[in-house]
Amino acid sequence: MSSFVHSSWSKTAVSPVMVGLTGAFVVASAVVSVKYGFIGSGIGLLGGAVLCAFLSVVRVHADQRGLTVEFGLLPWPRKRVPLSEIREAGHREVRALREFGGWGYRIKSRATGVVQRSGEALTLTLVSGREFVVTVSDAPQGAAVLNGLLGNRV
Repeated sequence: MSSFVHSSWSKTAVSPVMVGLTGAFVVASAVVSVKYGFIGSGIGLLGGAVLCAFLSVVRVHADQRGLTVEFGLLPWPRKRVPLSEIREAGHREVRALREFGGWGYRIKSRATGVVQRSGEALTLTLVSGREFVVTVSDAPQGAAVLNGLLGNRV
């Protein structure tokens, strides 16, 4: 008989940089459309605002399925890392520009990350040897939940 412990953790992270870019795109769209009459360009800039707004918020969940990162206010698109692909969870400080070259969904040779800001991050060492990082507050608690679930895995 299994003594599986049901445990979960969830946090929301907001990117100040992406929120700022959203505002900048909205203002630029209005200026280009209204002042200069370039409606097509204004619509394109407004599309950039929607994309930045969509990427400015992520919801991070850790539970018996593994880690799930949902972008924006909808349940998709999402990045899911199954528990079976996680070797170990941890936490560390991340510098967005220095380590990942910026903000958003970032891919490097040995790591992938959802980088909303510099600061505290939940880190996963994957079975493949790669690292997955998501910047979120209370990362030690998320790591503890995942490590507890990994210890209970049958």
